[in-house]
Amino acid sequence: MSRVTTLGILADRLRKMERVRRPSGGQECLVRTGHAALDSVLPGGGLCRGTLVDWINSDGPGSGAGTLALLASGGVMGEERRPGTLAVVDRGGGFYAVAAASLGVSLEQVLVVRPVSEEEWLWAVEQVLRSPAVDVVLTWAGSLDERVSRRWQLAAEHGGGVGMLVRPVDVAGDASWSAVRVMVRGCVAG
Repeated sequence: MSRVTTLGILADRLRKMERVRRPSGGQECLVRTGHAALDSVLPGGGLCRGTLVDWINSDGPGSGAGTLALLASGGVMGEERRPGTLAVVDRGGGFYAVAAASLGVSLEQVLVVRPVSEEEWLWAVEQVLRSPAVDVVLTWAGSLDERVSRRWQLAAEHGGGVGMLVRPVDVAGDASWSAVRVMVRGCVAG
C-alpha cells in the first residue's frame, strides 16, 4: 500500500470519528486530569482544551515527564461521557503501549502514528491536533521553530484537544506557545 493511500485511509477514519466537543460560548475549557495531586499543581486545577502543554524532563530522560503526560492524557480522555482518543505521534519508536495501559489508558482509544521523517512528524502532529476527533495528542519534541510551535498551538485551538509535548530541559529557556509548562524532576523515594 502506498503512503498516499495509507494517509487517505487514515484521513477517512479520522473524519468518521470526528465529533464536536469544544466548549461553546464562553463555557469553561478546563478539564481535570483525574489525578488530584497533579491537578493541584496545574493552573486552575487542570488543563484547558485547545492548548499545548510542555512536560519538561528537568533531570533528563526518565525523570517522569512522559509518565505524567500519559497519566494526564488518560484523565482528560476519561473526563467525558464517551471514550476519547489519544493520538501518539512517535517519531522515535519509543512509545510502549503496555506502559500506557498500565497507567490506565485504554489501548482501544489510542492511535499511534510513526512518521519516518522530520517533515512527516511535523505534519502529523499538526493534523492530529487540528482534528476534533482527537482529545489528546502526545509527542516528544526537542527545540521547535517558533512558527511550528505557533502552528501547533493554532491547530490545538481549532481541534479543541490538548497537545502534550514531552521535551528536554535544554528547551526550558526557549519561547513557547504552550499554555502551561511543567518542569518535571525525578526523585528517589526512601
